[in-house]
Amino acid sequence: MPQHEIEVTWSVNYETQGPEDAEEMWLLLHGYQQRGSVVLEKLKPYCPDSVRLVAPDAPFPAPHQSAAGWRMGFAWYLFDPATQIYHVPMEPAVALLRAFVAGIRGRARRIRVIGYSQGGYLAPFAARALTNIVQAVGINCRFRDESLKEILPFPLDAVHGKRDALVDLARSMQSHGQLLKIGNTGRFVTVEQAGHGINDAIGTAFRSLTRA
Repeated sequence: MPQHEIEVTWSVNYETQGPEDAEEMWLLLHGYQQRGSVVLEKLKPYCPDSVRLVAPDAPFPAPHQSAAGWRMGFAWYLFDPATQIYHVPMEPAVALLRAFVAGIRGRARRIRVIGYSQGGYLAPFAARALTNIVQAVGINCRFRDESLKEILPFPLDAVHGKRDALVDLARSMQSHGQLLKIGNTGRFVTVEQAGHGINDAIGTAFRSLTRA
């Protein structure tokens, strides 16, 4: 099918908390069919007051239907795990985040990219497209070592619930280990009393990884 590239103006909805003139900004990337407000509410109790938290909505609509009706959610990309095919690749979301951060970063001299679930898969790809990154953190996700072949200029840290029924813990650990083998740095923390969601045990482990 033919393709033709065009330039468009895109509006990004986002939630934010903390001082706008903070020297450090934490970019929070939500999970599939979620919104920025969800990951912000879950993680803000474990984040320092001195940093600016910014949690954008992903660009692609992914609404969720329940007995109560439709709830709007979003996706960073569309991947079919059965066929291993990206119907919508990561690159558009990465480009959007690069432009978004450039427009709202203010005085931030340091940025951490923190992703949960689908946002965690995206986190290292978004981070390598930005400047002044000091850390990428993935929560209940897998860093795709098959696509990350270089040594990144920031640590790759991961938090994963031992009872996660959606993202395979063993494979996530293996992928993280492969990234360390080629020269990357980072820590992988397994949380005993946690599944795929963000509970207090996950939040506490996340806080320990993000302390300067």
